[in-house]
Amino acid sequence: MSEVLKIKSRAVFLFDHTSLDLSEQIDAFRDEDEGADMLLTCLYNQTVERSSFELDEDEKKTVLDGAEKKIREIEAMQEPSDGDCDLKTIIRDSQLGMLKAAAAGCMLLEKEGRLLTQDDYENEIGKRCSWLNISRQQAKEEYSQLDYMLENYSDHYFGIIEAYIGDLMKQTYGESTEPKVYDVAIIGAGPAGLSAALTLKLHNKSILWFGSPALSDKVEKSEKIANYPGLSKISGRELNRHFREQIADAGLKLTDKMVTNITSLNGQYMLLADNEIYEAKTVLLATGAVSAKGFENELELLGRGVSYCATCDGFLYKGKTLVVYCGSKRYEHEVEYLAGIAKEVYLFTPYKDPGLELPNVKALGARIRTVKGEARVEGVQLVDGTEIAADGVFILRSAVAPATLLNGLEMDGPHIAVDRDNKTNMPGCFAAGDCTGRPYQLTVAMGEGNTAAHAIVEYLSAKK
Repeated sequence: MSEVLKIKSRAVFLFDHTSLDLSEQIDAFRDEDEGADMLLTCLYNQTVERSSFELDEDEKKTVLDGAEKKIREIEAMQEPSDGDCDLKTIIRDSQLGMLKAAAAGCMLLEKEGRLLTQDDYENEIGKRCSWLNISRQQAKEEYSQLDYMLENYSDHYFGIIEAYIGDLMKQTYGESTEPKVYDVAIIGAGPAGLSAALTLKLHNKSILWFGSPALSDKVEKSEKIANYPGLSKISGRELNRHFREQIADAGLKLTDKMVTNITSLNGQYMLLADNEIYEAKTVLLATGAVSAKGFENELELLGRGVSYCATCDGFLYKGKTLVVYCGSKRYEHEVEYLAGIAKEVYLFTPYKDPGLELPNVKALGARIRTVKGEARVEGVQLVDGTEIAADGVFILRSAVAPATLLNGLEMDGPHIAVDRDNKTNMPGCFAAGDCTGRPYQLTVAMGEGNTAAHAIVEYLSAKK
């Protein structure tokens, strides 16, 4: 009978000539760093002590809190300062992780009567000899019995953990029913976007709708609307309230993220929003009237120090100087995020009384005229002639200029060029509302949104 390969509780393994006692490492693993190892500790205890993955509510909370803590730690990671990165510590930690996983995997397989054997190892060596065209002696020197045990026992454990965590997350958060590729992505939550979304919903299309839950700021600020059919002299605020009720009744959902780039690829579209990528078969641009010009030299330095997304690119400017244009109060949290990273932030807002009081944020006394720099951003020049040196410029507007958003999009002056079906020059891309030109009217925008929606339905049907 072939000898069983078992990791014993008092076995000693050699890594870089350092002896590590497994039982001592398991004790250290449980006690020394509860925060970093919370998830693995809980699962390890469940495996070894009860050979079961049934968690009570407190244990489930421990698992999820541990996972979320690790995610937050990863998201908060910045460039390490001197002394923070110790290669030997990293290597040792990874070795200890493999030891823990291998020990647990061995215990699980022992309970199942499926421990690895000497014959298993010899078969693996035979395969390596064949693959690498080397002798058995050389294969064993390069891949020892210890290597074989650690790799296979830890793989077994991690495989169980991966499946378990997947099941746990599905049970806790629910399995996602969102499609991988949407029928249509709508950008803009004004009247044109709403009209299109309602029509597309009636046609059972999967919709990814980007926009603020507050809906159109332009509508909200309208004191009285006198030419909206069926509603006599209604205020913009009241009309937006009716819109929100209609959205809820229709079961529509808004994704409160700003789309900063759209790319046409293989007959579909990829959209970048807050550092996440989405896919859709068609796109409807309903962004409202957006300034096509921006600041002087803004487009020339886009991606070379100019950015439209704080959470995407902010980490690049740790300890540096930034100029930030914040076009609306709803983006002030992004200014706070940047202030927490940068050494100092020069801020301009086109509105009064920004709600920001941070020691490293200084208000600019005049508007930004030009982004300075050739190969990269060097600073900005204000309309009063003042120049501010800076490493980066963040421009936080409600929408990105259409021509910047989607390369190759045909424009008619500052507006998107469309035909009577609200089709643009790019297959599968449509536009509706103020972004297509005057007159800037609610009823025009809603009509165009409906027209575009029907054109999208026809386009998708023809693509089947």
